[in-house]
Amino acid sequence: MSATAGGTLVTETQAVTAEVSSDVALSLGDAVETDITAAGEVDTYTFSGTTGDIVSVALGQVSGFSGTAVGATVFSPSGTELGTVAAGTQPEFTLTETGTHLV
Repeated sequence: MSATAGGTLVTETQAVTAEVSSDVALSLGDAVETDITAAGEVDTYTFSGTTGDIVSVALGQVSGFSGTAVGATVFSPSGTELGTVAAGTQPEFTLTETGTHLV
């Protein structure tokens, strides 16, 4: 929850411990259905790619926690962020490295 008081943004935060699932290896065209059962849960997926490949990542949210939205971040093999994916979008990413990428 956040509110503005006298021009100052006041934000209430809640500490959340992330529960990380095991990496799931994806292949071209794979569709994965999963459940996020707790706030802060993180599911990770990997895929192999080559420099210059263009990949598209689609993300949907059927239902969820009140006031929250699901999202994903795509990382290169070296850990560089390639971009983010919001629910209901399907952006394309040009891979900058060859190897195993993380979503």
